[in-house]
Amino acid sequence: MPIFSPSQTPSSRSRRLPRILALLGLACIVPALTSAQTLARPGWVGSGLTPNSWWRHAVIYTIDPHRFQDSNADGTGDLRGLVQRLDYLQSLGVDAVLIEQLHPPAVPAASQTSQQVIDPALGTLDDFDDLVIQASRHNIRVLIDLQPSSPTADLSGVARFWLSRGIAGFRLAAPTAQTEPNPPDSTNQLRQLRAVAKSYVGERILIGPLTPSAPPRGRPAESLRNGDAPQLLLNPYLSPLTQLDATAFRTALESNDALVHSSGSVPVVLTDDATHTRSITRFAVTNPDLDKVIATLLLTTRGASMVYFGQEVGMAPAPSNQQPDKPSTMPWGSSPPPVTTAPAHPGLQSNTQPANTAPDVATQDADPRSLLNWYRQLSIIQHSNLTLRSGVNLSLDHDSQHVLAWVRKPLIVSAIAPPIVFLCNLTGQPVQLSLTADMQRLHLRGSFLRTILRSDSGMGAIHLDSVTLPPFAVYIGELRY
Repeated sequence: MPIFSPSQTPSSRSRRLPRILALLGLACIVPALTSAQTLARPGWVGSGLTPNSWWRHAVIYTIDPHRFQDSNADGTGDLRGLVQRLDYLQSLGVDAVLIEQLHPPAVPAASQTSQQVIDPALGTLDDFDDLVIQASRHNIRVLIDLQPSSPTADLSGVARFWLSRGIAGFRLAAPTAQTEPNPPDSTNQLRQLRAVAKSYVGERILIGPLTPSAPPRGRPAESLRNGDAPQLLLNPYLSPLTQLDATAFRTALESNDALVHSSGSVPVVLTDDATHTRSITRFAVTNPDLDKVIATLLLTTRGASMVYFGQEVGMAPAPSNQQPDKPSTMPWGSSPPPVTTAPAHPGLQSNTQPANTAPDVATQDADPRSLLNWYRQLSIIQHSNLTLRSGVNLSLDHDSQHVLAWVRKPLIVSAIAPPIVFLCNLTGQPVQLSLTADMQRLHLRGSFLRTILRSDSGMGAIHLDSVTLPPFAVYIGELRY
């Protein structure tokens, strides 16, 4: 059918032309708005609008670039080296990288100018701009630390400086007596930063602190509402744990769920960071499967997750004659690791019997049973399984058997969306348990579990009456009947 009919006059045609062009333009825009991700700058790869907020279930990878990748063989990592490893980060399913130690350490943290300067050992602002561009092409956003500002410094100016360079947001560190003898009003700072972030295109975010002593219920501050509070709050309940105690882990997970239900912000679960001993050493257990238990807690709880660089390969701290508990340089191995192709379906079983592999990327990349590939498989499930992303947590009390167990229940249970059961053996001994009474108490129908992922070499379905978990084993399965 012709756009213009022969009977129309030139004037009527000229009146219709702008409307037709507008409709054609809208037809071109709408698919882009609904299919693309929201990244930091319009016009870049992956920019656009989406009804789903990228940060609600994000995997955030925290990096000290000084120790990550050295691009010029001078013994110090840098931003160019980080660009060289973006393929690796993408293979992990990372949604954002959070860069620590970006600013020169000798400059006072509260100074506005210090937070607009990059440590010369890492490179230049041009190198940082290239990192943001290349990360965007890998569908990875860039976040940086923002130190609490004194009342005389213009925190909004610092924020605008970095947001204009295309970053996706900030982590705001909690003020301490050492860094801020007279800390400013954090509530006003958070409100100020959220207002600045919302003035930029794209979903720019703020990650705020949540002190361990604060109750999990309630908002981060009474005067903050959803539009003022940080989108993400760091959950500190797992990182201080030093004992493999099922009750302590279960309480930490329940505190996380309480924060999900009662706060306008989404919790960020982390087990390792720069201020705590790495989990590979603080539990005083050398079994490599324990690291898979920690990874499961990190990537299957509700909210976002924060992986500390090297954690995915079990990297230990540097020797005690170096800086205490500072991580060693990222152990890449003898050659750059190839990008591992993800399994085609997250339900594929992984026989991940622990292997005595070296804690380096190249070795673990080639071993399908390694800790690195366990992280990759968990990331696939976390990103693709709707029940895992939006379901409700129901904890199971098997503390006396030293088993951490919980159920993720979908909003509507069905054959295509069954509940998911998580089981983690926290001991070096095999454990046998029954889940039949648990499912009856929760009014969930089912007689067996169909495997999604497991860390041992077992195969086949598991009956609820008799579940056997090898030492430090993880089992994830769908409840079926």
